Amino acid sequence: MPEPITTSRRHACLLAGTLLAVAATGCTTLFAPRSIVVPQARIEQWVAARLPYSTRLADVFDVTVAVPRLRLLPEANRVAADVAVSLDEPLLRLAWRGSVTLAAGLRFEVADNSVRLTNVQVERLQLNGLPPALKSRVEQAGARLADALLRDRAVYTLRPQDVQAMQAYGQHPGELRVTASGLLITLVPNLPPSLQ
Repeated sequence: MPEPITTSRRHACLLAGTLLAVAATGCTTLFAPRSIVVPQARIEQWVAARLPYSTRLADVFDVTVAVPRLRLLPEANRVAADVAVSLDEPLLRLAWRGSVTLAAGLRFEVADNSVRLTNVQVERLQLNGLPPALKSRVEQAGARLADALLRDRAVYTLRPQDVQAMQAYGQHPGELRVTASGLLITLVPNLPPSLQ
């Protein structure tokens, strides 16, 4: 005759089953990646594939932005770029060439898994041949121009394999840090639906 299951044995079996389930879940997250590292070269390739970029400003000027030289500013958690720009006024056939140096913060956009510019600031704007009367106005408008052209512009989108890995491990992007060699996107576990 089989031995009857006692209450203490039942509790021990229940505890063992619970520990086994927790251990299995823990092992899954134990091997989950903790972050995604995006090297500077990968960001530069992504940006270069989408530039040069041209737009019309105030229905008067054609602005062209060339491929930037990217600099990482880990101490400020920002990126900086030196960009060749051209400003053309087709009606009077006026053209100015120069460069702009700007710095920006970065944020992660969950909707399309992209890293986007935020808080864009112009550090230097130089357009060759610009008349002195216009120079101060253009430099003042430089910050507004940079903000209008670059605010919320994507500088990188996660690769499909990165997104799939995040989803498989039940993670989402957390903190975004600029490092000396690229970006570090910290991954955090998704909250259970009952805690959301």
